[in-house]
Amino acid sequence: MNIYLYFFSIYFLFFFVFYSEHVRKFKLLKAIKARMRNKKKGAFPMVDVVLKYMNSNVAVKTVDSSYLGKLVRTEENWIVVFEGEKQGEASINLDYVTSIKPYKGKVK
Repeated sequence: MNIYLYFFSIYFLFFFVFYSEHVRKFKLLKAIKARMRNKKKGAFPMVDVVLKYMNSNVAVKTVDSSYLGKLVRTEENWIVVFEGEKQGEASINLDYVTSIKPYKGKVK
C-alpha cells in the first residue's frame, strides 16, 4: 500500500510543478499581448517607469531571463543595461519586460 501512495505523491508533485509553470507562462504571455495592443494604440506605459530608474542599478526580469546592471539609456521601446565589464551591455525590448526593480548592491 505504501508503494502506491509513494507513486501517487510523485505523480501529483510532477503534475503540480508542470501545471504551475504552464500557468505562470500563460499569465506572462497574456500581459505581453496586452502591452502589444496598447502599443498599437500609441501608449507606452513602461517607458515612463523606466525613466524613473535611469542611471541607477536595476534588476530587470523578462519572460525567459533576468538582467542585473546599470540602466544606461532608452531608445524608443528598448532599454540598454550595462551588466559589467565581462558581460557588457544588453539591449532589452520593453514588450518582454515583466518587472523592473531597483537594486541596492554592486554590479560586477
